[in-house]
Amino acid sequence: MKIVITGHTRGLGKALYEHFIKDPTNTVIGLSRSQGIDISTSLDKILEISKNCDLFINNAYSGLAQNKLVKLLNGHVSMMVVSGSQGGYFNNLIPTEYGQHKKELSELCHLVSLDKNNITKILHLDLSCLEGNNVDIDDPDNLKCDSITALADIVSTVDFWIRNPSFNLSLIHISEPTRLLSI
Repeated sequence: MKIVITGHTRGLGKALYEHFIKDPTNTVIGLSRSQGIDISTSLDKILEISKNCDLFINNAYSGLAQNKLVKLLNGHVSMMVVSGSQGGYFNNLIPTEYGQHKKELSELCHLVSLDKNNITKILHLDLSCLEGNNVDIDDPDNLKCDSITALADIVSTVDFWIRNPSFNLSLIHISEPTRLLSI
């Protein structure tokens, strides 16, 4: 399986990269700024590398670049996993550019998933409080979560989804370990 992952050098992208690289039948290509590939300025190069891959993991965030990648690669890859954020759902309460971008990304992924003629299967992960990230809206100077979602749980969810293509998931909200699959 040919797999391309943006933002593969830390966090969720790194966990997914390390998981998929273990299988010798996979060809895993990691794309990151440390390699000179910035998703906001290298869209053509990413498209060239990713076209016709089996799985594209749209993980790195940079403005509206994730949204552009969904549009560019839709119909050109078999499966796409998109790292979203629950921050998009709270943008009306705490308006931020990041929240607006993630809200638009969620809506775009939903529209793509509704197209029954689309050859690209899409999984949009609404993520919150990931292992290694610290968020506490009550105290912005002490950013911590009350509960943490382990990266291994997300990796397992993604792995399950790609191995069970008839299992129709288009959106997964991941906010607490006890509610990993609330669809």
